[in-house]
Formats: sequence, C-alpha cells, structure tokens
Amino acid sequence: MIERCFKQYVNGINTKTISDISNIAKNCEYIWIDNSSYGAIAKTLKENNYKGTIIVFFHNIEYIFQKRSFFKRILYPIFNRPIKNAEKEAAQYADLIFMLTERDKEEVRKWGCNTPIVLLPSSLKDTYRNFPEKNEGPSKKEILFVGSNFYANANGIIWFINNVLPHVDVHLTIVGSHMDELPIKPNDKIEIHGFVDNLDIYYARADCVIAPIFEGSGMKTKTTEALMWGKFIIGTKEAFCGFDITEEIGVCCESSEDFIKAIKEIEKHCSKFNIASRNLFLEKYSTEKSMEIVKYAIQTLH
Repeated sequence: MIERCFKQYVNGINTKTISDISNIAKNCEYIWIDNSSYGAIAKTLKENNYKGTIIVFFHNIEYIFQKRSFFKRILYPIFNRPIKNAEKEAAQYADLIFMLTERDKEEVRKWGCNTPIVLLPSSLKDTYRNFPEKNEGPSKKEILFVGSNFYANANGIIWFINNVLPHVDVHLTIVGSHMDELPIKPNDKIEIHGFVDNLDIYYARADCVIAPIFEGSGMKTKTTEALMWGKFIIGTKEAFCGFDITEEIGVCCESSEDFIKAIKEIEKHCSKFNIASRNLFLEKYSTEKSMEIVKYAIQTLH
C-alpha cells in the first residue's frame, strides 16, 4: 500500500517487477509499455539513464474508469490518485505516446504533457467470414449486443431493456462474459449467453448491433468488431467516440426515443450485411492499418 500511494506502483507493479524490467531493458532499443498506469516503469528507466525509446500506449485514461466506483471515490487517496499520478508519469517520461481518441489526448495535454502524441484508433485482426443470408420470410429483426459484464455494459443494456425494448418488435440477443449473471430473465424477446468461444454465428444472424453505452473512455472494441462484421450500428456518442461513423454506417442516439426510432427504421433494411461498415473497418480499423501508423510514427520520431 505504501508503494502504491507514494511510488505509484499500481496494477501489479512492484519493486521486483521494476527491477526485472530495468535489467531486460538494457538490451532493448525500444520499450513498449502497454498500459498508461505503468508510469513507474517509464520513470525508473529514465532515472536509470535508459538510452532507448520509451513508448506508452494509453488504451484509456484509466483513472476515469476508477472514479466511476462510489467505493473507490471515497478512498480516492488509495485508489484513484495513485493511478492518475502513474498516468502522469507515463506521459511525462515517455518519448512517444499512442492514444485512441482526440478526447483522451486533450485530457493528457491538460496535465502539461509535451510528449509527442499519435492517435492510434482501435483495431482488430480481420476474422470476417461471409455467411450466406437465408431468406426465411417475414420475421422479427434480430438485434445484437456484445460485451462483458462490466458496469458500463451492464448499465447500458439494462437501461435499453427497460426503456427501449418494450416499444419495438425485435428480438434481442445478448452475448458476453458473465452477462448471463445479470438480473435479466430470458423471454420470447431476449436471448442471453455468457462467454462463448465463437461470436461468428451471432454476428452473422444480426440485422444490426446496438451499443447503448453512456460511460467510459477510449474507444469501444465492440464497435470495431461490429464494423468488421459489416453491421449497421445503433449506438450512443460514447459508443462512437473516436470512430468516423456516417449515416450509412450507424445512428447516434442519446435517448430512448432516438433508439426506438432508429430500430424501427431497421425494418426497412433488406440485408444483414452493410458494406459501408465493412469498408470503414478495412480503411481505418484493421490491424494492418494500425501497424502502418505505428511504423510511421516511430520512423518520424528520430
């Protein structure tokens, strides 16, 4: 606890970890720190005169996640402050920072950070497979929600079920680790699955993907995944943060009325596959595109 509060050793970092990484780093030209809360690593390397390049990837502004918890807000000096300080150290001692969104970049700049920052959008390895669509005649449209039992996902889907689902004639499938533990009873309109090995079949049969997410930071991986599968997305400003979503690809909703209207419009869609979504993924959010950004940023740093 002392190391957490005074040295910003958070998320598993301890004195031995720092020492081990410092020894390994002596033989490395580049150090990639894949979590912004590991600022203590960057600080120690610089203090030990590490001559290579330190790169930090901010997947989120981590302390923003932590302050959502009422319990952790009460114990701010123990939980939130060390994480925020660790992230400030990551920004200060890095030679190059990658971030997901302009919003997160602006937050880090408020800390007085002058380290070069490059936007590196959410990306995924392309695992898309084409599933022939079956003409089964008139039936309810299938909408899909994918996400683990994390507070933003849980709050969002429960809000959707209570405020939107009763007013639309669709079938909702929920898939995600521990989502079957939510206080939601399956019925003729709701199908719930916990962790599954393969999401292919769920995306293949979905007419659209919903993302009623109202809290968070960074970018939403499941939005990237929906684009990869060529799905029209009905989501919120938070779910779309960092993405170049046009009206061909999705609808941004901030109220139950918005969601109801958008879902009713889905009835006019003839195909489950949305080529505009798929093309956007290939253009901006594939792993190949991310690698191009990383390589160029490192080359131009020197």
